[in-house]
Amino acid sequence: MEINETREIFARNLRRIASEKQITQSDIVSATNCSSATVSDWFNGKKYPRPNRMQRIADTLGVCMSDLIED
Repeated sequence: MEINETREIFARNLRRIASEKQITQSDIVSATNCSSATVSDWFNGKKYPRPNRMQRIADTLGVCMSDLIED
């Protein structure tokens, strides 16, 4: 799997789960202590978070990391 495809799968899952749980990008910014630009890039599939940040995102969303990265 290419990195672009991996980023897009993550972004799609992140948008869907966050929407379902009514968690905003601002909530993710607070949870990960990252900039709003970085979180926006995650939501738009431009960047992919490091594993420790991804775990914080998963914890904030109340899901397993695999729910974020698997198609």
